[in-house]
Parts: sequence; structure tokens; C-alpha cells
Amino acid sequence: MKSRKIVVFGYNGETSIGRYVIEKAERLLWNILEIVDNDKRKQGEIINDKYIIKNPEVLKKLNEEDFLIIVSTDIEHDEIYTQLDNLGFKKKIDYDYVKNIPEIYSVNEYTFFRLYKNNDDLRPTILRIEISSYCNIHCEFCSFHSDIFKYKTAEYCNKNMPMSVAREIVTQINEIGTIRIVDNCMKGEMFCNPLWFEICQWIADNTEIEVFRFHTNGMLLSSLNINKLLKLRFKQIIVVVSIDGENSEEDEKLRSGSDYKIVKNNVYNLLNRKDNRFTIQFQNACFVMENSVQEEKFNYDILGGEWLKDEFFEDIKTLASPVLAGQVGANRADTEKFIELFRLKGIRKVKVPQKGMGCDKLFKEIAVNASGDVVFCACSNSYTSLGNIMVENMLNIWRGEILQNWRMKYANGESMEICQSVYCPVNQSKDAYFNIYIK
Repeated sequence: MKSRKIVVFGYNGETSIGRYVIEKAERLLWNILEIVDNDKRKQGEIINDKYIIKNPEVLKKLNEEDFLIIVSTDIEHDEIYTQLDNLGFKKKIDYDYVKNIPEIYSVNEYTFFRLYKNNDDLRPTILRIEISSYCNIHCEFCSFHSDIFKYKTAEYCNKNMPMSVAREIVTQINEIGTIRIVDNCMKGEMFCNPLWFEICQWIADNTEIEVFRFHTNGMLLSSLNINKLLKLRFKQIIVVVSIDGENSEEDEKLRSGSDYKIVKNNVYNLLNRKDNRFTIQFQNACFVMENSVQEEKFNYDILGGEWLKDEFFEDIKTLASPVLAGQVGANRADTEKFIELFRLKGIRKVKVPQKGMGCDKLFKEIAVNASGDVVFCACSNSYTSLGNIMVENMLNIWRGEILQNWRMKYANGESMEICQSVYCPVNQSKDAYFNIYIK
């Protein structure tokens, strides 16, 4: 990218958009000629030991050609534009608002920049946990329990969270004070842990957690387990049921050990309880990124995530809310657009671009596995422990050097190898996309 000469107009502290522009311009090797601000209290302040905030009047005497004044304020101010006009500058030629300059401004980057700069006061609002990393079925596309990945299973899976870890989680949830959602969605099936109910009940009874969300393949969503779920004192319980393929036969082929009829009956059983605290969502996990598939030399010929064609699909649309395409809902994409595509007749393949979506998980979520290890995030296939909550404080780990460095990379718009995961819904790799088949 060609180096440019710029003036930064506006600076309001370490987390301001002016500071973001300065740091971004320096990374781009742009030449910052001046930093100016109308606030007399800021004038004379030294930035980065080399820039002095000055009165905008200095621009009259700036003996430079072909430079751009970047108005670096959170909102546009007509009085600044009038001021620059009176100084002889022309909008869109000599000056422009920062958000109109794509080389310097990205809404995701700026959001992450501010979160990163505020890290000392940053506290998570979501805790992702792994009550069990065992699974009762073996999906052939699963990066944890399928045959092709079975070398990972013995070392990284097949663990149940003990009550000692659950109690420590509760203690630290209360110490942190900002966590309101607990989401069980990592490597296994929650119901495989014989203590799943005791763990959930301990969380519900001893914290102010309002929302509990868990993923299930539906096979163990039995009447007995539903009765236990109904006893939990959460204000909202979100049940995410995974179903794959275009029909029941394909679902069972992809999900070895699953019985479509059992899953169907279990879902209806829960729906028929008519407890308004429950929301049922369906996730079709058959989505992959082309590059990852090629690297794993996987045979995905029959995969692609086409929604069920039988009457169950129609009932899902009526009874469950919401019905979303795979991870579209989970990664907060433009959900309404995809729901509209669902209404189209026939089946349509849609490429959902992932590049540049951004990810806020590093800034608002903690992920803790069954052993009590804090890991990078629940979506990556990372097995690296950043620290264990039984010997370290969860918040201290989360604010530690490793995660802070990763946050800085995101704040700087950098891509990270650790995010190049088959199952990452906001993968930052070049030209990454999901194939989503929509009926």
C-alpha cells in the first residue's frame, strides 16, 4: 500500500478513535505530519514521545503537498468541516471523515482496539464449559470423535468434569460478577457425565446466571433427563439439537450411533412439556471450509448440510424458535437474510464469506474444559491450557499475557493460525467460507 501523508484531527485519549488512527497509520508506515485538536486542554500533550497535539491553526502554515486531514471523531461534526473549509481545505479532496477511509478504518478493528485498550477493566459475560468431553455417538465429520481424528480422542477427550471443578467454577463466577450466560458447547455430550445434573444445579442455585445453553445430539434427551432439566432454576434454557443430512437415513449415516426416531421423539417430548423457559434450536453441523477439507483429505462428498425434507422440518419451523442454518445464528451474521433464503423453494447452495467478520470471543468469553483448563476458545480445536482454575484465578488467566497478546493481534487486524479451525464460525483465513445448503 502506498505511503500517505496525513494529519490527525481529533484526539480524546488512549481508547479514542484518534489514538486508533495514529496506531493504524504507524502500522501502515504512513507519515503523520501533525495531530491537532480544538480542545485547548489537550494542546501541548505529547503522544508516543514524538507527536505534540497542536491548535488546528497550524494547518495554515503546513508546508506540505498532497496530504490528507483525517477527522478522527466518534461522530461527524459539521463545525469541524466548516472550520476546515474556512482554512481553505476541500472535503473529500483535502480532508475526510475517518469512517469514509477504508484503508485506515475497520469497524471490527476499531471495536477490538477499544476492547483491548480497556482490558484492565474487561470482564467476561459468557462462560463456556465442558461438562463432559465424552460422546455417545461418532459423527464422521467430527474433529474430536470421528475415526479420522481418533488419535486425539484418548489424549484430549473422554473426560468428565468433577464436582470439585464445578464448585470452583461457581466460586470464581461469583468473584468475577459479570457472567450471566453459561454455555456447554465444547467437545462432548453433557449427558455422558453422570454428575451433569448436580453440576448444573450447583451453578443454578449458587450464582446469578440467568441463561444456560447446551448442545446435544438428542439421543440422551430422555424423559428422565428432561425431568431433571425442568428442575433447574435458570430463567432461560436453550437446547441446541444437532441434526445432519437431507433426510433421516443420511442423518444416521453421518452420525454413527444416532437413531433419528429417538431424537425426534425426545424433541417432541420436551416441546410437549410447554415450559416457556425452554427454547429449542437446531444446528446442522455439516459445514466445512474447502481448504480445511483438502488438508484433512476428508471425503465430504455427501456432506453439505441440506435441511430435512420430511414433516419434522415443517414441525420444527412451527414449534421451535429459531431455526437457523448451521452456525449462521451462532456467529451473529445477518440472520434475517438467511431465514429469508430458507423460504425459497428447492435447495440452494450459499457461500457465506467469513473473512473480516471479526470475533469478540476473546473479549467477552472464557472457555473452561472438563479438567478446569482455560483454553483459547470453545470454537477452536485448541488443546493448549492457558492455566487451570484449580491453581490459578480464572480472571487472572483471562487477563494474562498470552490472551492479551492475542487480543492485541485482533485489535491490529492480524490473522492468527490458532483460528484456522474447521469449526471456527468466524475464521479469519483468506477466502474462507462455509457452504450452507438452504431449502
